[in-house]
Order: sequence, then structure tokens, then C-alpha cells
Amino acid sequence: MSGGRAPVLVLSSWWPRESNPHATPFIVDHAAALAVAAGDVECWSIEPGLRTLPDRPLAANLPIVRKRVKLPWRAILSPAGPRALFLAGVVAGRRLRVRPALIMAQALEHAGPYAAGLATSCGAALAYLEHWSGVAQGTITPAQRSALRLVLDRSDVVLAAGGFLGRAIEQAGDLDPESVVRMDNPVDLRLFRPGPPPTTQGTVIVQVADFRPAKGHDLFADALLAARPDVERHQVRFVLVGDGPERARIERRLADAGLGPLVHFTGKLSRAEVAQAIRDADWTLLTSETENLPCAAIESLAIGRPVAAPQVGGIPEVVEAADGVLFERTAEGLADTLRRIGSGSVVGLRPWHERATAAAKRYGAEAVANRYASVLPLARAEA
Repeated sequence: MSGGRAPVLVLSSWWPRESNPHATPFIVDHAAALAVAAGDVECWSIEPGLRTLPDRPLAANLPIVRKRVKLPWRAILSPAGPRALFLAGVVAGRRLRVRPALIMAQALEHAGPYAAGLATSCGAALAYLEHWSGVAQGTITPAQRSALRLVLDRSDVVLAAGGFLGRAIEQAGDLDPESVVRMDNPVDLRLFRPGPPPTTQGTVIVQVADFRPAKGHDLFADALLAARPDVERHQVRFVLVGDGPERARIERRLADAGLGPLVHFTGKLSRAEVAQAIRDADWTLLTSETENLPCAAIESLAIGRPVAAPQVGGIPEVVEAADGVLFERTAEGLADTLRRIGSGSVVGLRPWHERATAAAKRYGAEAVANRYASVLPLARAEA
């Protein structure tokens, strides 16, 4: 870190990488919003392990400094791993020539304990922003729970992507109720800009999700089988965006059931292509087991499209009655929703442009930057 004005350091191990440039875009979006609020941001990629990986981290318009933590993975993943990462951060903090205005750890994994050590060593305030569904689902390992406690104990400000995750963090860390600050995921309004719905015949429903069990593609297949006569009669078509280990099996299942003509699989798309796929659809669908603050739903609302999603996790915080349908997460609950969408019997939805305007006011980068600006003084006051 060079001399001069003290920047805000943003640390994460979740940056998009050259091999997967469209992964975890919310990490970059938050860093960009924080840059608007703070004026000067330096991004660090915390990379444990003994070997330097050629797969470089990426963040458009935000240069990233790779910070190696030369510890074997066996040590990192052990119960003592969080402490080892903390001590590595302490050592790094002693080498800083300029004390940061604030250190922000985005997502607990690896970066959290390192950031806590860095902040402790150099005397900077620490803000911790969590996105990880594992914390809310209670699926974190004992070592990860130890890391969570370590980071929470040393954080001046704790933030979470949504109230649902915030409450889970409070419970896991024995924090006071409502002590975790909600920080909405920003949406890039240059990409996910508003636009009128398509005028083609029938209804197009898009789903943007990796093909892994937690995203619920089997639930979609079950519901489509149940609603098939009505879906075909109302000319409902589906576009599934994404890739992953479950894709080939889901494709085979739908093809074997004769549902292939109703569903188009796009594979992995760039963010601009994802935005266009949402813009070309009438509705966006989620079928996840749980979500904290789903980016796909926020991006859909910003464009102006309503959302159909299960009533789980933090989804009800995003999808209001005027902006879509919340259904019971069962095959019949989703099948009934598909029938209603296809027949046009969903009532009470606001016009697309009002939906987009409301989403921009809440999730636009400027709105999230203003939220950061109101939170950062809390951290700096205790630095």
C-alpha cells in the first residue's frame, strides 16, 4: 500500500477469477459501491496455500492485490486454521506503511480471520460483511464457526446481505438483536437497465441459477410435469441460464419426459447476456432451497420483471406482493404458480416501470453507497 491518503481495504477470497469471470459478482458490486462512498478503495485477494495459482482474481475497474498466505491447506482447514490466518494478518499489518481508514472483510471464508489480524495489528477499524448461506443454514464446520466467532469479536461493524442472514449471524455469534446492519446487494443499473416486457405471444419465464442441488431444478421439473397441460395450453416457455454438475441430468430428465421443447438451456452467460435474458422474459423464477438476498431477483426487479420465488429465507424481503408471487416450496405450490402466470391470473402487480424505479432506489449502486456512507463513520469513530 503506497503512501498518501489512507484507503479502505476490501478483503475477500471470493473474487471472480479468469477461469470464472462471472462468479460472485456481488463481491465486486459491493466493492464498487464502497469505493463511491469512501473515495479510495484497495482490493485484496486473500489466497491461502503453498502454491501460487495461475487463476488470477478479477474486478472491473478495481485493481486487485493478491495476498498470499503460505500455509498448507491441511492447517487452514483444521480447527487451528482461523488462528493461523489471524496471525498471518497480524504479521501483514505490521508491514503496512499507511494505516487504512477501514478494513472490510467480505465473506468469512479465509479473508475474515486474516482481516481481523490485519486490523488488530495496524489499529484500523474492521467491518465484516457476510453473504454466505451456510451461516444461515447452520451448515458451517466447527473450524468455520470458530472463525466466525473470532471475526465477530473483533469487528466494529457487522453487516449482512439481508435481514434473514443478519438474524442468523446474531444467533450464531450471541449478538444483540438487530445489532447486525443490513446491507442490500447493489445492482449495476448500466447492465440491468429498465425495459418494457416482450410483446411476443405466450409467456417466457427465465431462471438464472447454477445447476446444483440447492438451486432446486428438480423441484422445477416436478412442477412442470404437474402443470404440463396448462403450461402447453397457455404457451409458457422456459429459459434456464447457468451450468453446473446437475445440468446434464436435468436436461435428460426433461427430455425423457417429453418436456424438452418447452425448455431452453443457455449454459453459462456473461452478466450482459444474463441481463438480456431477463429483459427478453416476462417473469423470473427462483426455486432455491433458501436464499439470503438473491441477486437474480434484484436484477429482475431492476429491469422491471416480476419474480416468482419460494417463500423461504430472505426472499420475502425482496419480493413484495406488487412485484411477483411467493409460493410454498412444493411441487404443487410451484405448479399452481406456473398455471397462474400462464393464464394471466396473477393480479395486483404494479407496472414494470414503477417496479424498476423502486428497485433502483433501493438497490442501485448510489443507494447502497449512501448506505455505506452512513455506516462507515460508526467504524471510523472507534478506530
